[in-house]
Order: sequence, then C-alpha cells, then structure tokens
Amino acid sequence: MEHKIATLNAWCTLNGIEIDNRIKVYWNPDTGIGVRSKHLYTPPHTTLVRIPKDAVLSTRNCTLSEFIPSSPCGLAAQLALALALYIEILKGKISRWFGYLQSFYGNVVDIPLFWDREIGVGESSHARLEDGKCALEWLQGTEAHKILNKLTDNNITLIVVQPLIHRHRENISKRNAVEPTLHGFYRAYSLVSSRAFLVDAYHGLSMVPIADAFNHELQNHVHLEESDYHVCSECGSLHECPHDRDDAMSIAAVDHITSMARSVVPFVVDNDDQDHGYHMVTNTAIPPDAEVYNTYGETLTNAQLLTQYGFILEVNDNDVLAWEMGDIIGCASSDCLRVSRVNNGLMQRYWSELCQLDWTIMAETSLIYTDNSERTKGGGFTVNGDGKVSHHLWLAMAVLSLSQGFERVCEDIETIVNRLRNLVNTQIMLESHLEVEDEEVEISLVDDDTIDPELVQELIQICQLIIHLCADRHSKTGKKGLNKTVSELGQLFDVGYSFYT
Repeated sequence: MEHKIATLNAWCTLNGIEIDNRIKVYWNPDTGIGVRSKHLYTPPHTTLVRIPKDAVLSTRNCTLSEFIPSSPCGLAAQLALALALYIEILKGKISRWFGYLQSFYGNVVDIPLFWDREIGVGESSHARLEDGKCALEWLQGTEAHKILNKLTDNNITLIVVQPLIHRHRENISKRNAVEPTLHGFYRAYSLVSSRAFLVDAYHGLSMVPIADAFNHELQNHVHLEESDYHVCSECGSLHECPHDRDDAMSIAAVDHITSMARSVVPFVVDNDDQDHGYHMVTNTAIPPDAEVYNTYGETLTNAQLLTQYGFILEVNDNDVLAWEMGDIIGCASSDCLRVSRVNNGLMQRYWSELCQLDWTIMAETSLIYTDNSERTKGGGFTVNGDGKVSHHLWLAMAVLSLSQGFERVCEDIETIVNRLRNLVNTQIMLESHLEVEDEEVEISLVDDDTIDPELVQELIQICQLIIHLCADRHSKTGKKGLNKTVSELGQLFDVGYSFYT
C-alpha cells in the first residue's frame, strides 16, 4: 500500500490540497487508511489540511454531472453520489480523481445493508453470505435493525446505472470497454456511506479527499471546519450572482456557461471563491506519534455507526433504546396494563403542547435525563445506557398513568401540566428519601403526610409501563429461539471473539 499512499500524496499536491508536515497519511493492515502525527507536537486551532472546493468529488462536478440529479440529503443523495463515484472509478486512470480513488482499498465496506447480498464468488463468498444472514438475525429488534428497515435497496440496482454508462461510454472511458456490475455499484455506495461529507449547498454530499482518511473517535483531535455552507445552490458562488435576482435572462446565461464549463473542467465561479475551501482543524493538542481522529458525529450511536460506517465503539455513551409514539400507545393499551382510552386521547391531543413547555425541574431527579439530540426531535422516547428514561418518555408514561378519577376532569392543558409537575415533585421527594440508607426512613414513607398516595400509585404505574415496554422490546430482540441471559450471551460472544482472533 505504500505506493498507493505515495500516489495519493502526489495527487493531492497536483490538486492544491495542502497537508501539514506534522501529520502523514498511512496504511494500517487492521484498520485501513488513517492519519498519524509525526514526531512533532501539534497545538490546538491548527489547520492541518486545506482542501480546495474543486478537489472534492460531487454530483456537480463529476464526468456525467449533467445527467445525475442532485439531492440535498438522505438516501437519494447517497445514491446519486454513489453513481457519480462509480462512474469515476470505471474511468480508471483517465479520471481526474484517479490518484484519490486508487487509495480506496478492499471490497465492499462491511455495512449491514449488504450482509445478505451475493458479493464475490467462491467458497469464501458463500461463507460470508451465510455469516451475514446469521448476523442480521442477531440484529432483529435492535436500533440497527430499525435503521435498516427505513433504508431500501430498490434503487440500488443497475436499472439507472447501466443505460447511463452505456450511453456515455466514450465520455467514461475511451480506452477500455467498461461493464458496470452490481458488485461495483455496491462498493461505490458503501464508500459513500462510510466516507462522504455534506459540505455546502452547491456540492451537497461529497467525497472529500484526505478529510475522509481520519478515523472516528468521540474524543476527536480534529474536525472539518464549517465552510460557507450557504453558497448559491445553482452555481456555487459565495457572493452575489445572477441567481440571487429574478432575472430570467441572466440566470439562463449563467446556466448555459455552467453547463459548458462542466463538460471541460469542474465549474468554478471565480478565483475569490477558491479561497473558501474545506479545512481540517485541530480542536485539541495532538501528541507526537499518535493516531489523529476526527468525529463523524458527536451524537452517533453504535447502531448508526454500524449501519453507515461498518464499525462500532466498545463503549458509546450515545447508545439508547428508542421507541415511537405508536409503540408507546400500543404497549400501554395492552390488556394487562388497562390504560384507559381516555388517557390515550389526552396524550395525542396535548402532546405537542406538553413538549414545548419548560421541564427543567426534571434535572433534579436522578432517574430522568433530557435528550435533545437530533434523533429525538418531535419526541425522544428513549432509555440510555445508564437505565435513565428520557423526559419525553417519562411525560408520555405519566399522561398514560393519570388515575381514572383524575382523567374525567382533564379538560384543559393547564390542569394536566399541574398534575404532571406534582408527579415530578413527588418523584424527587421519594428519591431523596431513598438515597438515605436507612430502612426506617423507607418504612416511614407510608405515614408521610407530605406525599399524596394517589400520586405514588401513578408513579408506580409509570414504572410498570416502562418495565412492560422494555420487556416487550427484549422479547422481540435478537435471534429467535435463543433464550439466553445477558451474562450467557456475553460468555458466548467472548468465546466467539477468542476463536476468530
């Protein structure tokens, strides 16, 4: 791999990518390409890599940019960029990005989306396929499985890829007859999934050379410094351009020039825009001779890391179990819990208003945490790795647990909110009592006039609902027919890990 790294470095020099001499791109047989510091100390706030905008690979500047629709984000953006990347890979040495692309080592990145796909031939491929199918069975009911269910591979086919490539064969490769394969496109998609960055409003999701060489760690050393994201989405200009005005003739003229420029070289609006590239900047000091890490996202769970990048962290504080509103209602409405339909109606009626209120009082309880991450917008019904429930999950269960005598007078949001705040205060009082390691104190709670027995019963109902919700989730998780405790599963995995390593 040393020659591939040398080719990559030479390509970077030719394309204006500046790499600080205190770091180096290297190859690790176990983890693949990465970045290490050399023998020098690097202080915080140091720009280690400068990447010009026209060095990135996107649907805007690839060989067939005129024929690939660009999408701002999501699966459509990944598929479009995968097509752009695959076309450049097929071009081989005549691709403008060959020096960068040749550094991609190996087969399809090992993401779960392809675990049940035929990739390669021979006995090893068959063994991999069977192992992948078995692994997917273990993911049943997990957060990773939920993410996979939202993805669809209906568009990851050659229905679009093959005709486009055959139609523009001369533009793709004038030397060799290229034949697109599903395996090749899978590889391109997996590279996009594990490497791409969302850079600005023009390029959108893009392959960013060298920036994608930094491996992931939550305690990261560097980050991709936010560039001027809000450039013109039509031409990429950072400054005022004809697209900022309602001038149809000016827009048409710029579009014509843009399309002509794309057929020759990647379109550049003006030289001044080139000063605003993408920078990898240190946010902490980097010691000599150490791996230099970026973070792919500070709130990414292991489920997200596995499905998108093909790896997990041994310890990840972001991990949670999550439910949606339908799961909450369905579980709470089961016969054994007897949650009334009136309470279900109350939650559906008032939920959006409840979420907008100030619940900072919950910070005083040790059993509830506030989950404000991106994944929980609109209601984060989660339990974290410490066994704490999110404030949204607690609120939902509290509404469902309102006593039958109380539900008949719940005609306005203010009444419900007052009741919920009383519940929180009661829980805080109970926790403060239980923190005292004295059995007599616990017994005296029965005679404590400051605690409303009805509120205590509602808190017990909340606990029962959460326990039932988790038990229901546990029963649907993992490989079917294998009833083992967490301890037994841990021993099983330890044996398997020792065998394979």
